[in-house]
Amino acid sequence: MPAPDRPGRAMLGIDPELMTRLIQAMRRAGDTLPDLDGHLDRTLGSVGLPPYAVSAGAGTGGGMGGGRLRDLGHHISAKVPDLQGRLDLILATPAAAFGGRGGGAPGFGALSTSGRGVIWADESAWLSKSPAAGAAAAAALAGRLRAEGKKGAINSQTLAELAKHQNDPYFAVAFAIQVPPSQLRTHLAALYRTHAARFDADGESQAEVERFAVILSNLIATATHGAGSMKIPRDYADRLIEHLDTPETTFALGKLLRHGRFDERFLRDLVTKIYDHERRQPPGSSYWLNLNPGVPPMCEVPPELKDPMTAVAAALANHPAVAQDFFTDPARRPLAYLMRERTWPGVTDAELGRALVAATTTYRDHGEPAGESRGHKSALIASWAVHFWNDESTRTNLPHTRLSVARIFAGYLNDLHRLSDGRFAEKPGVIVLPDPDPYLSGIQSYGAAFEPEAVKNVMTWAFSDPDAFGTVAAGHAQYSVDVLDDKAAELAAEIETEFTKWCDEHPTATPAEIAASRQEILESRMAGGGGQQFNSAVTSLSKTLFAITDAANIANITDAEHSDERFNAFRDIVLAVVDLVPGPSGQISSSLFESMKDGLSEQITTSKAEEARSAADTTLGEAVTLFEGATAAAMMRHGLFGDASEPAITHPHASVNYPKGSSGDFLANGQIIAPARMSDEQRDAYREWLNRPETGRVFRLPVSAIKDGFDAGKNYYTRAGE
Repeated sequence: MPAPDRPGRAMLGIDPELMTRLIQAMRRAGDTLPDLDGHLDRTLGSVGLPPYAVSAGAGTGGGMGGGRLRDLGHHISAKVPDLQGRLDLILATPAAAFGGRGGGAPGFGALSTSGRGVIWADESAWLSKSPAAGAAAAAALAGRLRAEGKKGAINSQTLAELAKHQNDPYFAVAFAIQVPPSQLRTHLAALYRTHAARFDADGESQAEVERFAVILSNLIATATHGAGSMKIPRDYADRLIEHLDTPETTFALGKLLRHGRFDERFLRDLVTKIYDHERRQPPGSSYWLNLNPGVPPMCEVPPELKDPMTAVAAALANHPAVAQDFFTDPARRPLAYLMRERTWPGVTDAELGRALVAATTTYRDHGEPAGESRGHKSALIASWAVHFWNDESTRTNLPHTRLSVARIFAGYLNDLHRLSDGRFAEKPGVIVLPDPDPYLSGIQSYGAAFEPEAVKNVMTWAFSDPDAFGTVAAGHAQYSVDVLDDKAAELAAEIETEFTKWCDEHPTATPAEIAASRQEILESRMAGGGGQQFNSAVTSLSKTLFAITDAANIANITDAEHSDERFNAFRDIVLAVVDLVPGPSGQISSSLFESMKDGLSEQITTSKAEEARSAADTTLGEAVTLFEGATAAAMMRHGLFGDASEPAITHPHASVNYPKGSSGDFLANGQIIAPARMSDEQRDAYREWLNRPETGRVFRLPVSAIKDGFDAGKNYYTRAGE
């Protein structure tokens, strides 16, 4: 079986079951072989031969010497700890990073199994070849670190050598023991004090502190994955959070938890201990006073850099499974406290937002039983988070989480869409229907039960950030493309079935008769049957779009207000929507809007963008343009504009003014080019084709469905506060 293709990596394939058998056999051999020397000598003596050790050369010449089997047994026994430790470390690697058994945490590099139980391990980061080598290197660097730390500086060479070992488990475990948490805190605080005065003027000083913190974070995270005899002390988490009411501890904690990928059990235990400690502290305690900027001994440290729960939130954002388990802890129920009650210093509430996004969007599934499904937990947290965000005091408390709200909504577009169909939730929870989203084929992930009033209020608040609005609008565009593609495929299959039947019934039909029949069936089906389903989906999707634009307060915007950032964000989506292609069913990236913006900036000049954007004067017009593009692209992908070989009357290549291959041909590989990438002549041809009466024979009803949906949306939604 070939190793995974990982250029520049040292890949080692291990079958855990076979390796375990080998280790057991080696242990038995190590115990048995030394005893065989005596048995062999006695056997040789019984037949008049000299002892084995003498015949072997008594340690001289080419033999292994006296007691050769005994030495071999000791040699085998000496190899067992290293092999067992290596196997333990690889098996302890979390599976989340690579989606399978084995895993791939940065400190270990184990990949998921690849047939017959083999785990492919990337040992390129294992700089130390044995526990002893790792311990020796750790002791040497720890000594240098202590000496340099007394001066409040870290030598660049020391930093570079630490960086080489940050993903080396043998080194990391030994280093965590050599440099206990109390010394880590001292080193970080001393380095910060040395450089703090130069932070504003000297970016390199701040970068040095941050680099040291990242390396330490990765080292400690790597150490937490230790297994077997290679483990950090059991009380390491307790020692890490000793003196949690002092700035030195909390500052170091914030640095150490922010970057590394920790063992989930370790981090879960640490997070709950920090949370429980905070909840026990009365107002006015030293814990809370620590968050005041004027408290010595590190009064120069801003509160946001010494807040323990900010450190927790940053760590949870990098560990979505731990975040899920923490947020859904039935004994603590921390979400209400963290969102409604706790005051977050500075902009640190954004870290909580990141943690919520990780907990709600990383795992999406419909696994059974529901109580054991990560996807079920994702939907549950999303539902309750939006419920809490609906509280005005929460929104006041978490002003920097608008983009996080948007990313969660973008991951649950099917649940927003459910509201447009009048399927309202009365309380937070999970949609556990056998098929949570009938608009898409296949069984979709568990859905989040959203309350309509909460969605309206939270979206209105969040959309004051143009990027938040753009994120949700882009997500809706992608969801619409997915649904339209599904329905267009169903409709195309229905047309093909009827056309095949007609051909079977008319075996002598001429090519002209065949082409006419295909077109007649196409036009007939677009007006009924599967076409009605397709148009109903367009109407429903348009209702949801109205809700989104209405929440952004741009649904009735006029041409004079076109400079509004949110409106421009929406128009960017309109320009790029034709480039969207159906993705994994029901899975929408929360970074889609950023990708669309980046794509536009690369594709078009400012003047061309403004010309393309000027096609509509209102958001309603933009919405029609958006859905015209998405709908036309889906129909074109599935041949719903007729035959291209001998262009049907509804196909773009039937144009007299802009035939196939002309400078106005706006198709590439049979698909519509995005307007943002069209030339002026192609854009003219595209608009002419959309508005041709002949095109209306198959496209009029979908366009009407867009406008009908937008109008119908007004009956379901009004802006919050009106």
